Formats: sequence, structure tokens, C-alpha cells
Amino acid sequence: MSEPMWSRRFAHDIAKVLGFLTAETVQDGKDNALRQDGTRVVEEITEHIRYLPLEQVNWTEDMARFLVQMESNGGAEQNSLRWQFAKLRELCAFVAFLRGCYGTEQPADESDEWTDEDRHDFTLDSLRRLEEKDPYPWPENSADAQAG
Repeated sequence: MSEPMWSRRFAHDIAKVLGFLTAETVQDGKDNALRQDGTRVVEEITEHIRYLPLEQVNWTEDMARFLVQMESNGGAEQNSLRWQFAKLRELCAFVAFLRGCYGTEQPADESDEWTDEDRHDFTLDSLRRLEEKDPYPWPENSADAQAG
């Protein structure tokens, strides 16, 4: 199984939206146990994201922004590591739910499934190449040369 590089990046970006810095990004020992627990939750989120289409990954980030917005309207606890950890757990449950509803059997980074956008891009690229170079080498002095 390949390394979940892009899904890990999404999970870390979502954690940053909440203000949560993982144990790898913070060097001080303050609340180290809680940070390590949070880092494990981020890894869970990473694993769930691997199986989601991009649209649902965006929903997860939207949910994180919503949680931050709700807290900024309601109180000043948002800078608390405990609040961040609690919201990270909420997001993990949300991503697990999305994976159950929309997840694929195979991780997205290992899938070879073509999307409509992939097919469209491939078609445009094929047509562009066809205009640049004719795939059939027509003889220069034949009647068929005029057809190509």
C-alpha cells in the first residue's frame, strides 16, 4: 500500500483550520500527551480521507471552518487545546460517517478509475496532438495526401 501523502496533507490542513498543531509540528512539552492523542486522531482522519472523493474531503474542511465560526460566535475557548482536540474528534466522526456513505473500496491514491474530468482532459489532449502531428504518414505524391 502506498504512503498516504496527499490525504495526510489534507488532514493536517484541516487540523490547522481548528488551530491544532500536531506533536510533530510543536517541539515544546506543553500538553504533550493531549497533542499525541490529537496526532493519532489526525492519522485516523488521514486514513478515512484516503477513501473519500475530493468533494467529501472539501465537506470536511467546510465542517472544520463551520466549527471554528460557531465557536468564534459563542466564546473564547477556541484557543484551548482541549477544545481543539474535542473538535478534532468531532471531525474524525464526521469523516468516518462520510467514508461510510461515500467511501470507495480502494484508496483514492491507488485507484486507476477515470473521472469525467480525466476523460475530458484526455480527449482534448488527443485532439491537440492530432492537430500537431498527423498519426498516419501519408505519401507525399499520392492522391490520398490531399485527404489528410
